[in-house]
Amino acid sequence: KPIIPGRQQGIASMVLGIVAWAVGILLFLPFISVVLALIGLPLGLAARKEAEAAGVANGQAVAGIWLNAIGLALAVLATILVILAILAIASSA
Repeated sequence: KPIIPGRQQGIASMVLGIVAWAVGILLFLPFISVVLALIGLPLGLAARKEAEAAGVANGQAVAGIWLNAIGLALAVLATILVILAILAIASSA
């Protein structure tokens, strides 16, 4: 098997993106999703940069970048909505 630069980082980024989505959607814990996506996104970017420098493709890195970027955006939006809901409940009490 040829060694693909950034492969391990790309896989880690993709897995973190999947877990961030699962935690955010299934468990509705957007705070944890934000943290996972903030770890996974730089990993994916570094893996893609490493692979591009070597002139090879790294699909896991690209998938990780997309999963983490979209997951981060959705988690931030959900976090804002949760905070607004808490503030609305607190102000009406």
